[in-house]
Amino acid sequence: MPVLAYMLTLVCALLLHLFVTLMVILKMFSGLSPITFLKKIRPAQSFAFSTASLDTIIPVTLRCVTEGMGAKNSVASFCFGATINMDGTAIMQGVAMVFLQLSMASTLGWAGI
Repeated sequence: MPVLAYMLTLVCALLLHLFVTLMVILKMFSGLSPITFLKKIRPAQSFAFSTASLDTIIPVTLRCVTEGMGAKNSVASFCFGATINMDGTAIMQGVAMVFLQLSMASTLGWAGI
């Protein structure tokens, strides 16, 4: 049961981050509607969920961003040239740390952080 609680907490935190935090940042800095963005990036998302290779998804994502959203190729190539957006991993690490502390019946105070 604790593992199920961990998984649900992690999924909820990641969905909250995706649909609230990232969409607010998208709207604030690009002016693009989150709904429009999600519709135009859908081919890349579908392909990404069907493969585990970063090398195969980059060209599809670049095409969605340049042709579908009108971004300049130089800007899109620069952004996708490095590994970015690792915040989901950071969320998972934080949730895992709290889960491990609670599963060992230990409390984590400010001194332990």
